[in-house]
Amino acid sequence: MDGSTSHERSNPFKRQLSEQLRSLLKEHGKSEQGLRAAAQLAGSPIGKGTLNQALNPEHPSIPSVKTLDAICTALGVQPTSPVYGRLAGLRDRAQDYEAPAPSPLHRYLVAADAAVPEHPYSPVRGRKAFPGLIDVYVRQQARRRLHQAGGGPSPEGALRLEIEEERDVIIPADRVFLQEAPLCVLLAGPGGGKSTLLRHHRALSVGRWLRQGADAAVPVLVRAGALTNAPLHKALAQAANVDVRASLPLDDDLPDTFFSGKPHPWVSWLVLVDAFDEISDSESRRRVLDTITRISKQHSTSYRFVVASRSLPDGELEALGDDVPRFWLEPFTATGLRKYAERCFAPLGDSRQHAATLIAKLDHTRLAELARTPLMAYMLCQLYLTDPDRFPPDGRSAVYEEFVAQLRSGDEAKDVSEGQRQAVDALGRNGGLVAERWAVSVIEQLPQLIEHLAYARLRQGDSASAIDVLPRLGDEAVARYPTVVTQRDRRLFLREILRHSSLLVEYPDGDFGFPHLTIAEYLAGRHATRNLQAASQALGELSENIRRDDIPGGTGHQDPSYLGFVLDQLLAPGNCLRSDVSRMLQEAATGRDLRVCLFIADQAQRGTLLPAPVAEATTRALEKLARGATTDGADRVRAAEALTWLSEDSGETLAEIISDSRLEDDPRCQAAVALTRLDGQIAARALAGALGDPSLRPSARVEMAESLLAVVRNTALGRHIRLRAADALDHFARTPDPQVDGVTRIRAAEALARIDSGRAADVLDLLARDANITVDRVRAAEGLVTIAPARGVHVLDLLAHDRSARPFERVQAAEAMIRPAPRQAANAFDFLVSDHTLGAPGRARAGQNLARIDPRRALAALDLLARDGTLDASDRVRAGEALVLFDPKQAVRALVPLARAEHVDSLSRVRAAEAIMEVDPDQVADILTDFLSEAPANGSVRLRAAKALTRLLRAGILSRSNRLRSIEALDQFTRGSDRSEDALARLLAQWSVGLDLPGRDD
Repeated sequence: MDGSTSHERSNPFKRQLSEQLRSLLKEHGKSEQGLRAAAQLAGSPIGKGTLNQALNPEHPSIPSVKTLDAICTALGVQPTSPVYGRLAGLRDRAQDYEAPAPSPLHRYLVAADAAVPEHPYSPVRGRKAFPGLIDVYVRQQARRRLHQAGGGPSPEGALRLEIEEERDVIIPADRVFLQEAPLCVLLAGPGGGKSTLLRHHRALSVGRWLRQGADAAVPVLVRAGALTNAPLHKALAQAANVDVRASLPLDDDLPDTFFSGKPHPWVSWLVLVDAFDEISDSESRRRVLDTITRISKQHSTSYRFVVASRSLPDGELEALGDDVPRFWLEPFTATGLRKYAERCFAPLGDSRQHAATLIAKLDHTRLAELARTPLMAYMLCQLYLTDPDRFPPDGRSAVYEEFVAQLRSGDEAKDVSEGQRQAVDALGRNGGLVAERWAVSVIEQLPQLIEHLAYARLRQGDSASAIDVLPRLGDEAVARYPTVVTQRDRRLFLREILRHSSLLVEYPDGDFGFPHLTIAEYLAGRHATRNLQAASQALGELSENIRRDDIPGGTGHQDPSYLGFVLDQLLAPGNCLRSDVSRMLQEAATGRDLRVCLFIADQAQRGTLLPAPVAEATTRALEKLARGATTDGADRVRAAEALTWLSEDSGETLAEIISDSRLEDDPRCQAAVALTRLDGQIAARALAGALGDPSLRPSARVEMAESLLAVVRNTALGRHIRLRAADALDHFARTPDPQVDGVTRIRAAEALARIDSGRAADVLDLLARDANITVDRVRAAEGLVTIAPARGVHVLDLLAHDRSARPFERVQAAEAMIRPAPRQAANAFDFLVSDHTLGAPGRARAGQNLARIDPRRALAALDLLARDGTLDASDRVRAGEALVLFDPKQAVRALVPLARAEHVDSLSRVRAAEAIMEVDPDQVADILTDFLSEAPANGSVRLRAAKALTRLLRAGILSRSNRLRSIEALDQFTRGSDRSEDALARLLAQWSVGLDLPGRDD
């Protein structure tokens, strides 16, 4: 978009038309939904997307005459009225308007914006309208998993890192996209909301680009599987062109080269890599990760990546290194689930009552916890809408069974049978009756063929195209297609019938797949148990793995989610193998094999319908393992946590482990972390006791404190528990310990503020004045400001004037006063600017901050800094850049000597010249031409000087003599010519074909 916003490219007549239509809606007191309802009643229905595009001033689509008539009819605007004439005239002028050719970026943004993100599995037509993905989206939280990286930050960066990278910190999930790291990983369980989050962010970010002109990066969504066989820029182009063809059908495809560099001079691509776990081959996953890692390191200014995946087998993500942030997407909270249900039920009369009814029906069922995952919540809301009286289904597999049945019945409602009939007729025209019979047999077996396709992809790793796989999957009638059917006709027929199935989606490369891995797992599980022979084989494989002590785990056919669907089929009532499966699991659990017990407990947590004897045997085994004196400490923790998935134990066994002084510190800390995810009351009581346990080493007590902080932050505690937690945090924060760092004590005091603000204020005041705390005192004072503003500001002021404190901490203390006490902050900055003990960087930063608060006082301070020869040149330039905003002429007097000084480093000289380009362009051009003619400086700095000089030339503000001198200097820099006429001709020729040297590169 060559630096301009997309508003400049929009159709002005379409914009006026949309704005007048929206005004009419407001006058008549109608919403978009109300207008569509009125149009329906008037016999002129309007599609949701069509209406949205007509009312969107920035959308390029022009409403048809039929659409405009329908809107006017619904609003009561008569065809003979002046209002209608004005609207029709605007529509015609918008239709005839020829806008400048949009840039590839603008075309991509318009296409992506038009691709309204809906759930990949559409509701059945004919039911009440189901809101779109954006309408029902509820923000989730993400938990950052930190790793100890080698080395450490500088003292100046320590405070920021401690604040931003707290252990196991929970953040709003959409902040994952604001990470500065070139690569980060987003993890979640099956149906956990990964794809929804990526699509939601893309929709919002693209909207910001189109309506506000910029965002942090340009998002582009790509399926991870597309990166296995294609270079990144080609895979991105394929994915983006799907949207382009749908919304801009008459436009050419975006070129591959569009994605081979930055989308815009100042921003990068944000590549949203979805469904990484759907790559079933570990070697292919490794290659894709290697590619992404290499590109993110070598081209970090052009690409940033967010990779979404389920948990992967041990070691795969570790290969990325500790500097790659990893976030675990948390399920809905109880409040989040209620909001989601209310938004899903918005088309109904009383959405709150329906949401409350749904949640009440789920309480005390196996689905209550599973409903907190977005995919399951979506399906449950759909099933509730269909038949509230039969709601809820019994178990996870029952939900998928009913939902898939709805999708298949919905295919009929969407005239899929008509599409299939046309495909059969087309095949019959070439192959006759024999071909038609074969085609009908394929359609009759299509549900089983799709299940077999899911099995082939997940269980057998068959990555061939779906239309090549299908003929190998059916019975002889399908596999042996008639000879009269050519390969081309067969492929066209198969492609057509797959395109009409709601269970599949067509990828940009022409292949078909499943929009959600969990749906594919359910279908594959059905195929794996489709008859007695297949079910016996599935049981044998599972039994053999258990006997080998090789419990499956990972992706594809080894994923526990898939195995849960297989178990549900094997354990279904009426299955003749049900008793064999139950007996095998019961015997395996009775043997107290921890891995087997963990596998069974995990299945219970996933909603697999385990027989009562299996659950009881596993519970008894886990209880003995969790409390066994001979059990390894870490295994005791794993057993105790698994026990909460099967029994009514809410964490009591984990609490016992925390307080067991016979154990090593590590398992007790592991138990603490596990307990924070369960019952907050039990966790707070156990952790408060552990903080005062002398048998724990200080580092372990720090981990206990971290866990207690998480509990206090996220849980409402009872009065007695709050008092006990407050006592523990107070003592921990007050007590100096050389092995407990300052920020941990301060965070304990901040957590205490949530329970007892009075005591927390005293502790934070104490910590902020403690000179033994090196880099975190400002944080303590800032915490104090939130509780007791006057006390906090007083401590910050003392810190800013304390010459014994670290320089960066003194400046931060003054900065922390800007909002609560701007006058005191200005006094502090004024003092710091003149304090030579502070050091050059601190003084320069103080001057810049003073300019934000009190420009009048800042003038003298900034001028002093810009002329101070004892300061580093870069700090002097920084002060001069700030001075330009308040007194341009004074800034010129201060910066010109600096820009001409040959003893000053080249970059500072060029920056000094750039700062005053708009104030004195001729003098700056003279400086830059002299600079380019001097002995060679650093190549990148000379290029920057050339770019600055080019901008001055293009602005047309230089005198003739300076213009010619500048052209000669640029020509010598780029081509080495001595003739200014040739240089001018060449530069003008370059500009006329669109060569644009980039703008300022800060």
